[in-house]
Amino acid sequence: MEEKNISLTEDQKEVLLKALKDIHFANSQLHKMVKKDVLTEEMSKTLPSLIESYFSEAAAVLNYESHLLKEKEKRYEEIRNANQKIRELEAKLGSDRPVDGLKEQLTYLKDTVYNWWATEGFCHVNNEKFTAYGSLRLEFCFMLESFKMLSKTPVTDKKDQAEHIQHLRNLGFEFADFEKSRSEKLDLIDNQNNRTLLTGMLKERFPSIEIHKWDNNCSFSDPDIFVIRHVDATIYDLADI
Repeated sequence: MEEKNISLTEDQKEVLLKALKDIHFANSQLHKMVKKDVLTEEMSKTLPSLIESYFSEAAAVLNYESHLLKEKEKRYEEIRNANQKIRELEAKLGSDRPVDGLKEQLTYLKDTVYNWWATEGFCHVNNEKFTAYGSLRLEFCFMLESFKMLSKTPVTDKKDQAEHIQHLRNLGFEFADFEKSRSEKLDLIDNQNNRTLLTGMLKERFPSIEIHKWDNNCSFSDPDIFVIRHVDATIYDLADI
């Protein structure tokens, strides 16, 4: 079946051609500098930035950004569905264990919370403690800057990490990215918006959860801005897990 050609107005065509020309020029300059070993630190940032900017102009004309957004939404929906099926299977396996499998059950519960936070949240859980009343107290930590040093798929990991962070931004989370040169840009600002979003995320997954304390500290880049370090909470009903 023959594919249908896209239809561009004269204005769109002119904008697109100029953007493509600018991309070609910036890319040629970058290629030339790299080949001749004359690429400076400043130009190593300037030229890619220009290429990205020109590409955004071209993508806007081609409606490519809309295509990417649909693909990402589809992917995250598939991931959420898969995680739900895994949780249902793990819950069944966990509930079928005899009493003498208590150690395995508790490990399974902790791992389930940890894996959910790593996949949907901000990577790390700390100080998990089961209480005598059948609840789980723990700290939800924020470590998006962490990266698997010995990973066999470093490129894929970085891509997945970037997509996950963008997904969190799309949900409305506000990051401390006022200092682009530091990993601190992945820290979460301690404000009412982020607290509301986090509370909603945790309560949606664990309805019986109660947040006891928000721990934060001032940003290295701006002492007037505080970033969240961890959230101290208790999941009172283990059946939520």
